[in-house]
Amino acid sequence: MNLTFTIALIGRKNVGKSALFNKLTNTKNFNINYPIFTRDRKYGKIKWKNNECTIIDTGGLNRSNEKLDNKIKEQSIMAINESNMVLLVTDGSLKYMEIDKNIAQSLRNFYYKKTIIIINKKKSINLNNISNNIYSLGIKEIFHISKLQKSSIEFLKKKIFSILYKKIHTNNIKNQNICNKYFKKNIQISKKNYNFEQYKTTESVLTKISIIGRPNVGKSTFINCVIGKKRTITHNKPGTTQENIYITTKINNKKYMLIDTAGINKYHYIKKKDINISHIQTIQAIKNSNIVLLLIDIFPEAYKQNTSILNFILKQKKILIILINKCDLINNKKKNILKKNINFQFKYNKFIQIYFISAKYKIGISNLFQNINTIYENSIKKINTALINKIMHIAIKKHNLPIIQKKQIKLKYAHIVKYDPLIIIIHGSQTKYLSNSYKRYLTSFFYKNLGIKSIPIQIKFKENLNPFLNKN
Repeated sequence: MNLTFTIALIGRKNVGKSALFNKLTNTKNFNINYPIFTRDRKYGKIKWKNNECTIIDTGGLNRSNEKLDNKIKEQSIMAINESNMVLLVTDGSLKYMEIDKNIAQSLRNFYYKKTIIIINKKKSINLNNISNNIYSLGIKEIFHISKLQKSSIEFLKKKIFSILYKKIHTNNIKNQNICNKYFKKNIQISKKNYNFEQYKTTESVLTKISIIGRPNVGKSTFINCVIGKKRTITHNKPGTTQENIYITTKINNKKYMLIDTAGINKYHYIKKKDINISHIQTIQAIKNSNIVLLLIDIFPEAYKQNTSILNFILKQKKILIILINKCDLINNKKKNILKKNINFQFKYNKFIQIYFISAKYKIGISNLFQNINTIYENSIKKINTALINKIMHIAIKKHNLPIIQKKQIKLKYAHIVKYDPLIIIIHGSQTKYLSNSYKRYLTSFFYKNLGIKSIPIQIKFKENLNPFLNKN
């Protein structure tokens, strides 16, 4: 039997929820001093001694009734429903105390959830002046954090696991044998020792898939369609998603990690001094993923607007699948023209796959993930070295190597040094004189004879040194 413990971080905007989340999870995500930077739910793990639980960071709450703010509230409610405990974060500011009271009042609807107030103390705040106001929120448990100091964080972790155990022990665990099995003796509650063991799951390796595209192209809608629920906020306002959202899901009995990213216009933006943090996170998602899904619009020139992003993905040698969204708005003739134009634009990259989907109406989604699973399995499938050498020598026989400066270029031996991406090293002599056209020919020949699709192949050449060159 598995026991899971989840905590929700709730509070108004810009009180330091994300900073506290990073400290508790020991992660180094970007902290932005900008209201409502966090919008979607963000998950992490709190570890203390041999114990572990899940924590959910949420967007800042306020009194606004705008559509986007209401969707942030929906995400916060979902986080509370998933959790065993709620941490209400405030900075103790008297100016916004009324908003904190409204949030606390709303939390009373979840009376069965244990709630703790976390005062993220600022230098200018005097705790004696705000004590009465904080206690007026009607929540008994109050914890002070001073500048997110390490000692405060460690004590908070101990407090969290103590309360979680007490709640599970008194309300939820009916079988004492289950309690003894999952808990170790390392927490003191009421001067007694209880067992509290780390919750462990045996997860298989996740296939990491990043969803990339320009702002408002439908990335979040696509993810919600795939997992079958409103996991990320969708809005017709560009830039709704501002940071990477990591979502684990199971599709066709296969585990995936989907990475929803912020919309990115052009890759050269990250070279500017006024660097866009959302763009940096998107670049990191591409580098850390196994497969990249690039969403583009159906408009004829849409793929040209994504050329800089696409070229960056190609340089990373990632498995790339182009998803043309909103395909329900065009006929088959226009689909064929659009696909032909993209293939011509990137004719030297034969591994690119193109799919037409409609995230809104769930068209083409099920077949997409069946193909994704096949593609990734093929990308990590071991290939015999003898086969690699056989293909190389057949390619040379069909198209002889050129003679440079009266010297014959020779390719002698090939082997694979890495999978995902597939990297082949070819040893030989005079390889530095090999033309780019011949290198492309070899790459195409390997693609054709290995029978792999959608998998980037990178061929590197290594010069064999003459052992007699420097001897008398």
